Amino acid sequence: MKERLRIVLLRERRPFPAASLLAQAEANIRELRGLVPDVELHEVSVFAEDEAVVLGDNVLRAARTLVLDGVTDVVVDWSALSIGGAFPLVKLLLARSDQGNTPFNVHVMVVASSPLDRTITRLVKAPRSSGAMRAPWRTRP
Repeated sequence: MKERLRIVLLRERRPFPAASLLAQAEANIRELRGLVPDVELHEVSVFAEDEAVVLGDNVLRAARTLVLDGVTDVVVDWSALSIGGAFPLVKLLLARSDQGNTPFNVHVMVVASSPLDRTITRLVKAPRSSGAMRAPWRTRP
């Protein structure tokens, strides 16, 4: 089974990520590569240079490159994906399954960690027209 399994990872790139999170992500990728020989990593930017949210487009661009011939099942772990990337990804996968010669199953899973979830705060950007506030990551050195 290990020989038939392929893992495709989408890593969201955000400004000023915590070094500890990056280190943990790299350790997780190394561990996955030790378990499954075929691990593919796609880096997807959440924001454009002008601070516009472009995650959905970047996720779709990466997902369209996936070769799914002969695939019977796709599992999307929604746990660490932003909604702006997860919804377009699942929608595209379902469409590709419906349109392909060999349909595949799309499974979506979410793993929750209540202690971790309590530490996550929502980032709300002020409208660009106000000029009164800047995105929080722009205030850091």
